[in-house]
Amino acid sequence: MIRRALAVVVGLALVAVGCGTDEAPVQPDEEADRPFIIATTALLGDVVENVVGSFADVEVIVPVGADPTTFELTSRQRARLGEAALIVSIGGGFEEAAEEDLDRAVAAGAERFELAADVEDPLPGREDGTIDPYVWTDPERTADLVLALGNRLGEASAVLATAEVTDAAAAYARTLRETSQNMEARLAELAIRAVATGERSFAYFAERFDLEIVGVVDAEGPPRFVTRAVREMDDAGTPVVLASTFEADGVAEVLAGQSEQTLEVQALHLDDLGEPTSAEGTYVGLLDELARQVRAELV
Repeated sequence: MIRRALAVVVGLALVAVGCGTDEAPVQPDEEADRPFIIATTALLGDVVENVVGSFADVEVIVPVGADPTTFELTSRQRARLGEAALIVSIGGGFEEAAEEDLDRAVAAGAERFELAADVEDPLPGREDGTIDPYVWTDPERTADLVLALGNRLGEASAVLATAEVTDAAAAYARTLRETSQNMEARLAELAIRAVATGERSFAYFAERFDLEIVGVVDAEGPPRFVTRAVREMDDAGTPVVLASTFEADGVAEVLAGQSEQTLEVQALHLDDLGEPTSAEGTYVGLLDELARQVRAELV
C-alpha cells in the first residue's frame, strides 16, 4: 500500500466525519504505527507488497522505465532511507549509482535485506571476486529468499512479526515455485538451447532452465570482446541474443555486420518491471513473459 494513497484516504475519512457520517474514521495512530519498507526497484516493491499486505507501506525508489543500475537518489529519498523499517535491495553492485547512499544509510543504522547477498550458492559475477546480482531470474532461488525476507521483516518491526506475514511469505513462495514449474514446462522442448546474451546477466535463468550461454556481448566493452562473442555464436550456430531492454539497441549496433549469420537481438524486461498494466507489470508476470519470449525465439 502506497503511503501517498493512504494519506488521501485518511484525509477523506476525517472530512466525512466532520460532515456527520456514521462511518468510523481511520485512526491516525494506526497510520503512524504502520511501518514502511523501502524497495529499490518496482520488482522488489511487488515482492514486498505480496508479503506485507496491509501491515506496512511500501515505497519504491526507482520509477518504472528508469534504469536501476544508473538511477541516482534524490535528497528526499536519501533522507527516507534512514526512516524505513527495512531497505530491500538487489545488492551485489546492481544499484551501482545508489550504492554509496545505501551503504551510508546502513552505516548510520538502517536495516537492509539484499537478495544477492542472502542467496545460497550465488553465481560468480563477470569480474573476479564479485557475485551475479540477477538472482530474481531464477524463481526457485527467489522463493527461498522470500521466506528469508518474511523472517527479516518480523525482526525489523514488531508490527510485521505476525503469522499473517509469515503465511503470506510462504504462500507467495509457493506461487513462485509454481511459476518456475510452468516456465520449465514451457522451455522443456526447444530447438535451440544455446544462446548469447548482453552484458546484463541471464546466468541464473540459464542454469535453472538448462540453457547454454555461448557468448556475452558487452556493447560498451572492448571491440575484441565483441569479436570473440560473435565467433562463439557462429561456432555454436546460434543466431539469438537475449538482452535487457536497457542494452538491446547498443548490442544490436555493435553486432551489425559482424557475423556470418543473421543475428536477432531480443529485448527483454530483465532489470525491472514494465508499466503496471503491461504483461511485465508484476514479478510473476515478468517471469511468465520472459519464458514466453525466450520460447518464441528458440522453439
